[in-house]
Amino acid sequence: MYKYIFILTLLLNNAFCSMASDEKSKVLERLKAYNFNETTLTEHLIDTLAKYSYNTHTTTYIKDEQKIKKANYNPALKLGERWHLDSVDHRIPTEKERAAFNKNHNQDKYGASGKIADTSWHIVAEDLNYLKVSFRFEPNGLPELFSFLGKCIGYAYFNKKTKKLERAQFINEEPVRFHIFQVKDLEVNIYYSFNTAKKKYFVDKEVAELSISLLGNKVQVKEICRFSNYKKVK
Repeated sequence: MYKYIFILTLLLNNAFCSMASDEKSKVLERLKAYNFNETTLTEHLIDTLAKYSYNTHTTTYIKDEQKIKKANYNPALKLGERWHLDSVDHRIPTEKERAAFNKNHNQDKYGASGKIADTSWHIVAEDLNYLKVSFRFEPNGLPELFSFLGKCIGYAYFNKKTKKLERAQFINEEPVRFHIFQVKDLEVNIYYSFNTAKKKYFVDKEVAELSISLLGNKVQVKEICRFSNYKKVK
């Protein structure tokens, strides 16, 4: 009896995997018109795959205060040294600030796949202007800096008029750790631009909005990170 149950379970699992694979193929086939490949959503998460250097300008708003950090990334350097914090609030960073930045960004070993689960691809909405597709990252293998994405559902928004991916949106489905914060509610939007000459998407801006508890009070935090000066590194 158990033998037949095992065989039936195996057949059902194989059928489910086949259906999931078919769904993914249908979605990605549909997205070819938008110059889209699933690596568009994963490669900026993984330093070991990066081929471009760039600068970042991050502004964090907490209550009535703001903090500005400028940094740069160079994939030509060895792991653990690729990120460099240039300034904090227009001054030279302290050793403590550099140490905190390096802890978040400069990991010696990544071993990350940044893989999107095959079963997660779905077209969830479509109108005259946009096509909305859902997806999820597999939790195992995400870089530590982006581990929160393993607890989020992702949505990709494609502009049907320009035939381009405009943004990816991530909304947490359970409490997560985002940078130094333990977060109950989180929404991250990543905005893209398409370089026609390079036939490649680049991240223009990331906007994170989150709610944290500070001294027993609920506080809204907003972080805006702008990317610029992309250069191909050989």
